[in-house]
Amino acid sequence: MTPQLTWTREADTLVLAESWIRTCWRRYGTRA
Repeated sequence: MTPQLTWTREADTLVLAESWIRTCWRRYGTRA
């Protein structure tokens, strides 16, 4: 496994986490 592959996998995880957080913000942020 190359370091580039590991970095890409970590980047994808960050993107998924960011999109998940934004979804929660849309769902619950409007009530605040």
